Amino acid sequence: MGYAHYIDQRGQEAGYGVDAVCEHPDCDAVIDRGLAYRCGGAEDAGCHGFFCAGHLVYRMVGDHIKGPQLCPLCAAAGSLTVAEQDHT
Repeated sequence: MGYAHYIDQRGQEAGYGVDAVCEHPDCDAVIDRGLAYRCGGAEDAGCHGFFCAGHLVYRMVGDHIKGPQLCPLCAAAGSLTVAEQDHT
């Protein structure tokens, strides 16, 4: 099975071949529904929504990433310190 196009757990089309818009309120960034933009990444974590790089965060322990990228709401629900990605 490839990940260019499939139906996800939420019953919607997903994959890096599926164009989409960031699901964060008031954001209209054009993305795809690939794992790179999925809250929870390839892991069974997060809400599995799709967000632009500016609306994905990583949970950090010291200087190390702990777990997959998450949307701000899912990251805030966790108990670890949240640090935004460096987008420079």
